Amino acid sequence: MDKIGKTMRKIELLRLAEEMRSVTDACKVMGYSRPSYYRFKKLFDKGGSEALAESTRRKAIVKNRVDASIEKAVLSLSLDFPSFGPKRISKELQKMGIIVSATGVRGIWLRNQIATISQRKAAQTKIS
Repeated sequence: MDKIGKTMRKIELLRLAEEMRSVTDACKVMGYSRPSYYRFKKLFDKGGSEALAESTRRKAIVKNRVDASIEKAVLSLSLDFPSFGPKRISKELQKMGIIVSATGVRGIWLRNQIATISQRKAAQTKIS
């Protein structure tokens, strides 16, 4: 079913509940849960039928992600010294004038799948 069809079914549910004067019965007929009905009603009351159109479930783009040059420096140092932890990597980069927190280092490691020492050592051997 396309977006328009789904939106029309939601509107039909709202209309049917009003007509039947029973949210429970309308939900049973249409195959929706009562909490869904109240969520649809709240959306419809706020923004009309446009608000009922399905919103995207795509992950949000993180705006506070570190710069690519910082990420490259973190990866380089992490692979050169795989036994260093995120705090040590952060401190070493600060000595070089690159500011990134230990949490930021860990986030970069997770994104690049090198969060453990063994993963960093394996990545190091692949590059060498």
